[in-house]
Amino acid sequence: MTLILDPQAYLDFFGIELHCSGAEVSLDPDWWCNFNSSHPECDVEHAKIQAELEIEIHPEHPFYGRKLKVIAHAMGNDDVLCTHVDDPKRYSVLHLTWAGRPELGSCPTIDFDGNLPDSNEDASG
Repeated sequence: MTLILDPQAYLDFFGIELHCSGAEVSLDPDWWCNFNSSHPECDVEHAKIQAELEIEIHPEHPFYGRKLKVIAHAMGNDDVLCTHVDDPKRYSVLHLTWAGRPELGSCPTIDFDGNLPDSNEDASG
């Protein structure tokens, strides 16, 4: 079963803010470990997270063949925040299973997929 959430509600709940200027992403440090500035309590090897994502994406997955780059992982679950290398304004949150093999069906699930707001939307709040 896939639960579809309002994208903005998902971002608000998990403390993610997307800003157009400079393709900036703000993450709530209580929820997320940013790969660029690791959380002090994080003991995860970040390269393993990227490798697991690449293993789990299978030929029937909507993101198969897309180049995703993990930029952060959730501290309390197996969610990862990714950018799309070929579409820099697009961000996705996927939930990894850590099975160490290509998944089946809708796994890894896509919990959020969306673009940075246009600069006009960002400025209007």
